[in-house]
Amino acid sequence: MDIEAARDFVSEQGWLSKQPEGFRDELLRRTVLRSYGKGEYVYHLEDSPGMMFGVVEGAVLVGGAHPIVGLYQAHLGRPGDWYGEAAALHGVNRRVAIEAPVPVQILGLPIRAVQEILEMEPLWLRHLSALLLWNLDSALRTATDFLIKDPRARVCARLLTLCGVRAGMDLPKGPIELPLTQDQFATMCGLSRKSVHSALHRLESEGLCQNCYGAIVVSNVEALEASLMSLGWR
Repeated sequence: MDIEAARDFVSEQGWLSKQPEGFRDELLRRTVLRSYGKGEYVYHLEDSPGMMFGVVEGAVLVGGAHPIVGLYQAHLGRPGDWYGEAAALHGVNRRVAIEAPVPVQILGLPIRAVQEILEMEPLWLRHLSALLLWNLDSALRTATDFLIKDPRARVCARLLTLCGVRAGMDLPKGPIELPLTQDQFATMCGLSRKSVHSALHRLESEGLCQNCYGAIVVSNVEALEASLMSLGWR
């Protein structure tokens, strides 16, 4: 995808699509298109402050650190998701690690460009800060998923969260491929691989997902959500 097509795409997705057109245009015209290969890091935990970025194609693994037991891959960022706003806005070292599980294209916004945008229009801090809330919502939903005791219900909830389902927004359409191994997904569920394999096999038999080599494909997000509602949350 070339840079103009990439900018057009991300302007219609997620957090950025909810911001005013003038702000979107000023932000996007300062972005640069970058590519990373499978296994490469966009940045590591505790790296110095730098760019924020939006995913264009592919996906990224978001790893968070526990203060005692170390780094865990906790989330999967998909096209339209943005990260790095804390470092860009507040100059803090990276709070998460970002790795490409598959080849990925991103639009990077240099930290100097963020400063230029705010010097031009200080009130646009509100729109940039909205990304902090957007990603906080994702983190809170993940935490809530882990409170679900039933393994099958938790697997359904985690799949929906990783597919980008959010309260008050339209459900994603069409099949969604999550480039995760079952081991990686089990970690993101806080469950054993055996429990996750059993739940995914059941979902596949019901036509709700496909278990592929190195990926899980959610066939129909709406149907999966209905399945979770039928199971209950506890």
